[in-house]
Amino acid sequence: MEWTHSKCQHSHYAHYAASLLTLLSISFTHRDVDTHALLCFSLYLVIWLICAACGDAADLGPDRTDSPLRIGADEPSLRFGTGSESGGGVSGTRQIEDTVIHGNIFDVRPATARPIFAFAYVNLRDPVRFLEFDDTEIALVQADQTFTIENLAAGDLTLVFLLDEVGVNQDGTIVDGDPIAIFQDPNATLASISANTQVSVENIDVNFDLDDPRPGTARVESESNIIVSQRPREPQDSLVDPL
Repeated sequence: MEWTHSKCQHSHYAHYAASLLTLLSISFTHRDVDTHALLCFSLYLVIWLICAACGDAADLGPDRTDSPLRIGADEPSLRFGTGSESGGGVSGTRQIEDTVIHGNIFDVRPATARPIFAFAYVNLRDPVRFLEFDDTEIALVQADQTFTIENLAAGDLTLVFLLDEVGVNQDGTIVDGDPIAIFQDPNATLASISANTQVSVENIDVNFDLDDPRPGTARVESESNIIVSQRPREPQDSLVDPL
């Protein structure tokens, strides 16, 4: 940009010099030109040259016109919102969601090839329509009859199994009339689960009572089949420089 500005500046000066030479040529070639008119033109030219020189001497520095939106390597000036944006709501208010449930189904009645989904609800307050709760996650029961439900918040856990439709009617959601089975937890082993917990529910017997509009049941043979343990925390880098 500096080279272009210097080139333009020299071009202006060349134009001024050419104009002055033209004036001198007129004055010496045409002796009959009116002296008064020539003096007036000369004075006008001198004033014009002085103004042009002052304009060129006024160094305004490089062009720093700011635009509300910059495209390129610089940080854009256009911002939406205030502060930094991040997912998950306001920092410090989101629940810790790091509890995991591992389980497997030992037996299903009636025998079926239809897909089965395992739902985990946190603090379920509506066990009829399943609309009021603090958190929920879902997992498809695999071909080996195992399932893993992750990213659960702390609280009282309720397990619900859904016998879903097949093909285009498979939706993975619980609606009125769907055959479901609610896991029975008489000793409240899954109540008040803290954050960062690993829950293992082994050998679940699931009974979908297709002839009864009420939910079926899912249960384990023994409470020892429900294992609740605290997950180890991932090590964090030390903030103290050992050196």
